[in-house]
Amino acid sequence: MTSGETKAYSDSYIEQCFETWFSLGETTNFLLLQDRLPENSSGRKPSIALLRSMKESSGWVERADALNAKAIEKVEHQLIDQRADMLSRQAKDDYDIALKAREHILESGFDTSASAVSAYFKAVEDERIVRGVSEFMVKISKMPSEEIIKEAAKLLKRNSEVIDLVAEEMAAEEVDSADISGDTS
Repeated sequence: MTSGETKAYSDSYIEQCFETWFSLGETTNFLLLQDRLPENSSGRKPSIALLRSMKESSGWVERADALNAKAIEKVEHQLIDQRADMLSRQAKDDYDIALKAREHILESGFDTSASAVSAYFKAVEDERIVRGVSEFMVKISKMPSEEIIKEAAKLLKRNSEVIDLVAEEMAAEEVDSADISGDTS
């Protein structure tokens, strides 16, 4: 972009060019971009070559990548919040079912409705599971990436230790059963 061409367009107009390009889905059709742009204060529009030059010299692609990453992150947080809300509603429904089943059991007794007993214990268990998942999702969504990685590493290490312990116990049981049977192999 030559300095003469640049001076014809203010920084705010160049910003408007970027915003239009971005809103068009980072279009490669610069004729469309040029068509959608308003004229500047002098009644001019940049040429297609100048628009391409603006895109390169002003870092439009890199800026669009950064904006897209922020948009994706925002959508991911919204999805996490929606899932947490859904799980919270499900936990409330499970709680309500458990209350109704409990009321039925207390009013009618155990022998009149086995399904009420079953519904009560199922609802209590579901509520416990759903509340735990919901709270965990909210906790994770608020953690910085480094902390999530550290927590995952800790859980993987704990899982590895459990697997090692089980393997050791299985080996010890094999030795014990060999001693009992008199097998010396």
